Amino acid sequence: MKKGLLLLILTGISFIGMAQQYPSEWNQYTSDGYLYNIQSDRNTLNRSEAIFTNQLLDLARTNLAQQIKMRVEDSARMLKESIDGRSRMAYTSETRFSTDLELQLVSTETRYEPATGQGYAIAYIDKQKARQFYSSQIEILLNQAENAQALARNYIDAGFKNRARTELEQILPKLDDTAPAFFWLGALGTPQSEIEALLTRRNQAEQSIKAQLAELTYGTSILLTCSADIFGKAYAALQNEIKGRLAPDGCNFTNDTAQADWIIRINASAREYNQMTMHGQSFYIAYVDASISIEKGDTSQRVYENSISVKGAHTLGYDHAARTACKDLVSQLSNIIRKNINP
Repeated sequence: MKKGLLLLILTGISFIGMAQQYPSEWNQYTSDGYLYNIQSDRNTLNRSEAIFTNQLLDLARTNLAQQIKMRVEDSARMLKESIDGRSRMAYTSETRFSTDLELQLVSTETRYEPATGQGYAIAYIDKQKARQFYSSQIEILLNQAENAQALARNYIDAGFKNRARTELEQILPKLDDTAPAFFWLGALGTPQSEIEALLTRRNQAEQSIKAQLAELTYGTSILLTCSADIFGKAYAALQNEIKGRLAPDGCNFTNDTAQADWIIRINASAREYNQMTMHGQSFYIAYVDASISIEKGDTSQRVYENSISVKGAHTLGYDHAARTACKDLVSQLSNIIRKNINP
């Protein structure tokens, strides 16, 4: 009987001790709705209240961070993979996590009893509020993506393809910024169905934007004016050969300035250089000098302007030497155009 009474008393003392590990008003933070860590200690070294409680807070934050890291390690990671030529972000179970963890939405409280030197500190996260915060972050980016696509379509309809391309290129990388938010949703216990629904929308937005960019890339309209003169004779082949080099890149050509993404002007003319004889064979050397300017069709901004000279040699005369130089000139001019309209 006495042993039973003693056991009951000791059990009661144990419960009282547990109840005194933190202030009773913190009970709400220890429910399933929160992630938390509580630290308590006695100020035996007589530190100031601020220093002592801050030390307890640092320990509580560190332990909470480790707790969340373990949750993420055991729950999920983001994968970006290619499936049938399409990129998608997938949410899968994984047991490793290498990204540095930053605590956000962490609240803290401290209590200190001067009479006893006992201090308490708690660091906690309201899981529901945190889930709403990260879901909202993703929703905001998805809305921005939708707005960017709508604006791009308006630009395309108005003939401003370069502006449309810029708008889409700026929003696309931001979709990758949703990865940390998905990490947190998993760590905070968000239902898998909600995460998958958001991921589906995110992946669809990415694919839609990439499709629009592909259409713009392979639908570049160029207004090309090219004047080439070889010793008083027009050389139309220069323009045709440049068009032939650019067409496989998805470029089309127009005579309407309003429909042109790029306006390119080329002027070329040939000049005799010298004649030389080697082993009884005469060689004629000529140069073709060309100037080129490249402007954006929607803004008339000149993005490139330069002059180049190309040498050609032939045994049949200066005319043939100049035509030989034009072959190399076509290659150089085409590369200049590619570089500047597809930076």
